[in-house]
This record gives sequence, structure tokens and C-alpha cells, in this order.
Amino acid sequence: IAIGSVLRTGAASLTKSLKWLLESYSTSAREAFAGSVPYLQMWGTVCGGWQMGRAALIASRKLAANEGDADFLHAKLVTARYYTDALLPEAQALAAEVTGAGGSVLALSEAQF
Repeated sequence: IAIGSVLRTGAASLTKSLKWLLESYSTSAREAFAGSVPYLQMWGTVCGGWQMGRAALIASRKLAANEGDADFLHAKLVTARYYTDALLPEAQALAAEVTGAGGSVLALSEAQF
């Protein structure tokens, strides 16, 4: 899986979620607020992927130029791949939580928590 492809999907999830939050806020601020924590978590996940992607690009360029510590640079590529495979896809799940879970949370009274 290419880091850029999964990162684009994560960025699209952010865009979709932000659009939903802005539209929902005018009709149900409480439902929009219910999605605020997973929305911020999604930002952290996608920004982490962005930084891992940047590190992988730099490591690839240095390896191609025979610069730097090859073991360290290979490790950067492996950790970027792990982040892409294991963590970055969580952005889509968080987007589903942002756009779909508020109604079920608000269906409970305070006493039911």
C-alpha cells in the first residue's frame, strides 16, 4: 500500500467529517459536539501519517543518494509502512464515529450514563 494513497483517503475522511460537522452544527449543535473528540483524534491520526510520509520520502532520497545511516533510514521506511498499514486506516473509522454516533449518544439521558 502506498503511503500517499492511504493518506489521501484519510484527508478525504477529514474533509467529509468537517463538512458534516459544519452542516450539522446549524441543526443540532449537540450532535456535532458529540463528534468533536473523534474528529480531533482523526486529525492526530492523519497528521501523524503526513509526518510519517515526509520521513519516508526523506529516507528514500537519502538511501538513493547513499547518504546517512542505511539501517536507520530503512527503519524509517518500515515504521512509515507500519503506520500506513495499521494506524492511518483508523481515520475512516473515526469519520464514521464523527458522522454517525452522535445520535445514539444523545438518545441516552444523563441518568443513563
